[in-house]
Amino acid sequence: SEASLAVTLYSPDATLADAVSKAVFNLGPVRGLALIDTYPQMLGVVAYRKPDGTTALAMTDRTRAVFHKMAPR
Repeated sequence: SEASLAVTLYSPDATLADAVSKAVFNLGPVRGLALIDTYPQMLGVVAYRKPDGTTALAMTDRTRAVFHKMAPR
C-alpha cells in the first residue's frame, strides 16, 4: 500500500489544518485527499511512497488549480 511521507495543508483555520493533517497522514493519499475535499477552504498536498518504492505527490483538485511547478534550477 502507499505510505504517506509528508502532508502540507492550507486552511484559514490553522488548528483545523493541524488536526486534519494528522488524519490525512494516517489515511494515505487517496483517502486523505478525500477527507481534505470535505473542507471547502482547504488545499492539500501529500508526498507518499508508492508500492514500487518511488515517491510521488498527490494533491486535491483545488490545489492543482493554483499549483505551478517550477523548472529545475
